[in-house]
Amino acid sequence: MARRWLYGLITITMLLLTIGSFVLGVQRGRALAVVVTEDDVMFIQADLALSHLQHYRELEADLSRGCTEVALSKVRARADTQEYVLAGILKDHPRVVEGILARRAPELLVPLRDFKSKYLDGWTEPKCASS
Repeated sequence: MARRWLYGLITITMLLLTIGSFVLGVQRGRALAVVVTEDDVMFIQADLALSHLQHYRELEADLSRGCTEVALSKVRARADTQEYVLAGILKDHPRVVEGILARRAPELLVPLRDFKSKYLDGWTEPKCASS
């Protein structure tokens, strides 16, 4: 009889320790994930900002040299690329993108759901011939 109580006590103790370690592991994992995710988001934001800055300066140079058709072609291709990215994110994470679109551009929701890129087969970036 005493052995049963001992085995029962050991079983209950092991069960509580297992549950406790699981809960602590989940909490610790969440805490670490937030830190990593924040750094990742900041890296992506900085990378995007730098890319946009470089594109804007390139467009500015094209326009200042009078190459409006070249600049317009580049703007259209880059807008198409951004729509393609948004459409993919909308497909994979609809709740997130639908929230953003509802606040900032509700008219894009339906077109993005059915979006087909004009440049998937490739696009050659034109060069400004004027100096």
